[in-house]
Formats: sequence, structure tokens, C-alpha cells
Amino acid sequence: MQEWQLHLYQDQFDLLKAGTKTVEIRLRNSDIDKVQPMDIIHFVPAPEDGKHEVAAVVTDINTFDTFEQGLRHFPPTAVGSPREPVSRTWSKQCIRSIRQNKKQ
Repeated sequence: MQEWQLHLYQDQFDLLKAGTKTVEIRLRNSDIDKVQPMDIIHFVPAPEDGKHEVAAVVTDINTFDTFEQGLRHFPPTAVGSPREPVSRTWSKQCIRSIRQNKKQ
């Protein structure tokens, strides 16, 4: 198990903190590819204020060929969107399902 820190814009951070946002979508890169189920992600708002954090456990990792496929796979509110997903196509996207770590 590893621990990671990721930044979220304030609106997305607030949805995660409220429990509405349950899926984090990230472009694949060398760091994101290292994240595994049971790892802990410490989400902090951007810009970081040093006062707020939400810890979450990675429960599942899904990889899709396009960003749009990933967005359509989950309910819009789960990924932090109040409306239907926007059509975008990026290859090899990673979707991380998360649950809040209640041991804060």
C-alpha cells in the first residue's frame, strides 16, 4: 500500500468531501500508473491551503480507450459533473474508483 497526494479544484474537492464524487478520472502518466487498489490518496484543494484534506482508498482501477468512454461508464455525479459528460477523445485513460477513508 502506498499513499499519494492529488490536488482537486475547490468545487471537485467539496463534492468529494460531501461524498457525492466517488470516482476520480486522471490522464495516465508514470506516477498515476503506479497507483494500485488499496492505496490511499490524500486529496487537497487547489490552491492548497494546508488546512483541508480528504483521504480516500482506491477500490478499483478501470482503463478505457477514450476519455468519453470512461465518463459514460459512470453516473455524471460520481465523476463530479452535474450534467451529461462532454465528448472528448483521449487514448488510454485511467479511471480510479475511490471511497473515503473514514480514519481521519
